[in-house]
This record gives sequence, structure tokens and C-alpha cells, in this order.
Amino acid sequence: MLAVYGEPAAAEGRQEVREALLDSREARSELLQAMQRADTEPVRHAAHLPDASRRQIDRARAAIGHLARVAVLLEAHLPPADAGPVPGVARFAEELRYGTALAAAALLTGQPVEFEDVRAAGAELAEQLAAAPAGEGVEVVRSGVLLMLQALRDLERALKHSGGGGGPGSTAHVREREPSGR
Repeated sequence: MLAVYGEPAAAEGRQEVREALLDSREARSELLQAMQRADTEPVRHAAHLPDASRRQIDRARAAIGHLARVAVLLEAHLPPADAGPVPGVARFAEELRYGTALAAAALLTGQPVEFEDVRAAGAELAEQLAAAPAGEGVEVVRSGVLLMLQALRDLERALKHSGGGGGPGSTAHVREREPSGR
């Protein structure tokens, strides 16, 4: 979604936005159906999310819903194809895509979910936006990224392991990707 702000003239970006919104709605629907089925099953499947309580799952679901609303907000204000690119947003979008993929993998493997690198990229983007000429695209991205980072922070807190120190999943996930274009 944010990549369109970095390259407004790219026609494929607009189709990807539409597909991403539809995929998001479908995934949310599937999540709600799975939660309803899990509530009616006599046995909890603790192997998949051993430390996640129902309260944590509800908080994570709320954070994901917040992310979906931010996506709709950003989609409603997509820049016209002839608009100039918003500086730094392409780099942030790449980091966000990578960071959320890592978080999903961490969740599935019982590792802690953390978005430290996404927050760092957000701070870097904020500096670039502060130096950019004012415009609707800059303001929409600035607001959208702030809301997105808050939702990711809420998601991170919702999925934080309650066990305290020492066990598996209590250390930060180590990234093994080379930095791109810094």
C-alpha cells in the first residue's frame, strides 16, 4: 500500500493495493471463523500458540483490525498517478513488508514478535518527511505511518510472552538480511 506513495505512476501498484485489501478482508474473516471454531472445540490446540491466552489473541485481533483500518485510510487517499513520490516511503514499505513477514514466522515458531527494525525505519522516514516539502501525500503518509506503528506496538504487546525470562522465545529474533541501499 505505501509503495504507491513512493512511486505513484506505477500502474501495477494500484492493482496490488486492491488485491491487498481484498486479501486482508478474507484473512480477517478466516481468522474470525477459526476463532469461533476453536471456541467450540473441546480441546485447545496449545501446540500452535502455547503461551497465547484468549485475552492476548483478542488484543492481537484488535491490533490487526487497527492495521486494516490504516490500510483503508491510506487507500482512500492514494496519490494521483502524476503526483511526485513521497521521499523515503519505498524504503519504509520494504522494511514493513519484511518485518511483518519475520513477525509471522516468529509467531509460528514460538519466538517473540518484535518490530524494532520497522520502528527504526519509521523514525528514519519521519526525518525524511520533516525535510520534505509539505503536501497531501506527505501528510497522509506521516499520519498513516504513525497509526501503523502504534498498531504494530499494540500487536507486539499483545503477543509478548508472559513467561518472564529464560525460556525459548524470550530472546530477540536475530535478523539475517543484508541492509538494502543504506
